[in-house]
Amino acid sequence: MISLTPARLAASSFSLIPPTGRIRPCRVSSPVIATSRLTAIPVNSEAKATAIVTPADVGTCLYTGLVTDTGCFKFAGVTSHTFQLAAKLLEPGIDSYEVTRHLFEEYAPSRLILERLMLEHLETLLSGKLSLSHLDIEDFEKIGASLSEAENLVNRLRETRGVEVGVLITKLSDDLCKVSLRSKGLIDVSVIASELGGGGHRRAAGIKVSMPIEELRERLVDLIGKAMISS
Repeated sequence: MISLTPARLAASSFSLIPPTGRIRPCRVSSPVIATSRLTAIPVNSEAKATAIVTPADVGTCLYTGLVTDTGCFKFAGVTSHTFQLAAKLLEPGIDSYEVTRHLFEEYAPSRLILERLMLEHLETLLSGKLSLSHLDIEDFEKIGASLSEAENLVNRLRETRGVEVGVLITKLSDDLCKVSLRSKGLIDVSVIASELGGGGHRRAAGIKVSMPIEELRERLVDLIGKAMISS
């Protein structure tokens, strides 16, 4: 039994979304494989799924997983097969825009404020190859936002031409920080993260470390700088 979590689900027609805007989990009994790149790819395009919801809902769940795990088909690893699978999942009449709208165009207003704060704190370092910013837990408390609302904001930091790595540090307390790292591929950020007790993969990694934010910032800039020299 595969449990597709709210982060990767949407019901077709979205009739399963309650007033809170949260998407309920969908339990699907089907041959689905999980990989480091994608977690919602059926073993083959003819695989039949049975679930506690209708087949259209199952297709929407799988299509949602495909969209999120490929970054809207932008990430490395996307191939012609990925698009063939997407086309197959859309055949029953699933509305692709409705899926992407609920995923990427229905954020809480507080997320926009967090993005503004992140950009206000933006630093461009290492000859323009590193974009680094920070948020403070007090920022979240002031606007009533949860930490999950800042998920993937770090992706904005690597979208600038010339930037190879984006880093977002979230100060949770005086000596505890959470770090999100994103790379365009030149630098393996999982190696950077492992130096500070974190992990991930080449293009996305994270850290949770007990260290004052200024000291952490210096360590990260130093590690990333050395990685760029050796790359």
